[in-house]
Amino acid sequence: MKAKNRSSEIGYKKMKRGTIEHPKTHQLKNILGISHPQAVGHLEALWHFTAKFSIQGDIGRWNNESIARGCLWEEDAEEFIAALVQCVWLDGDKNCRLIVHDWIDHADQSTKKTLNNKNLQFI
Repeated sequence: MKAKNRSSEIGYKKMKRGTIEHPKTHQLKNILGISHPQAVGHLEALWHFTAKFSIQGDIGRWNNESIARGCLWEEDAEEFIAALVQCVWLDGDKNCRLIVHDWIDHADQSTKKTLNNKNLQFI
């Protein structure tokens, strides 16, 4: 009997493959002076926050404090957002202020299906 993929049953979100060892993750931890697992956790929280509150990737609709808290960052919000932009996890955008870099690649299947069902597209 083949094992079921519990993640799809329960709706778990999966981190984009390669994030753990990505040079941008190492850069983020160095800029913020945090551990590598902590950097990975903040990035995972970024994608969860985006999927729930900015499904198209237009995270700049929220102020920096809200984004930082949504990513479980408890220190200076401006420093955190600046680091995410510097490491290109977030991109500046003239319409949305900030968008999640390559959100189409980071978003899980549930997010993509929700966008499709709502006739929305990634920003």
